[in-house]
Amino acid sequence: MKRLLPFLALLCAIAVCDSYAAAKRGGFALSFHLQGIEQDGEKFVFKDEINGKTVYLSRIPTLTTDDIESFHPFDARNGTKGAVIQLNRRGTQHLESISATASGRYLRAIITRKSKPTPIDYVVIDRTVTDGRLVVWKGLNDDDIKSMDKYFKRLDPRTASR
Repeated sequence: MKRLLPFLALLCAIAVCDSYAAAKRGGFALSFHLQGIEQDGEKFVFKDEINGKTVYLSRIPTLTTDDIESFHPFDARNGTKGAVIQLNRRGTQHLESISATASGRYLRAIITRKSKPTPIDYVVIDRTVTDGRLVVWKGLNDDDIKSMDKYFKRLDPRTASR
């Protein structure tokens, strides 16, 4: 139990920092959560549904708004918006590491709007990602793009599709 307390304190600190980051951005945050397993327990994972299948996702984000350097929005097929996300150096290294070890697992994008987290999209990790690019294929709206414009540079559209 004594070993578990420092770890739980760290988890709480991360959650508070993530909430603070969203608050300082006017309630906007974008995070990515890696698929875990039910046996991790509800303190570490939460239940979600993807394509009618129950999955368990890590409560601790794998990537956060702080890992984003720039983005390029586009119109999604379902009438919403999507975005190519370019991660910063730290985020790129982290994505490369998890994508090398978590093949076949889901990575869920969750957007926080006015302090309300909403799952918007997911990808299945199928290869090692070395370029620091991640795509949110759908689920963003015009207000999300405006919020992202406040905090991130726009990615050059000529290089966004590389």
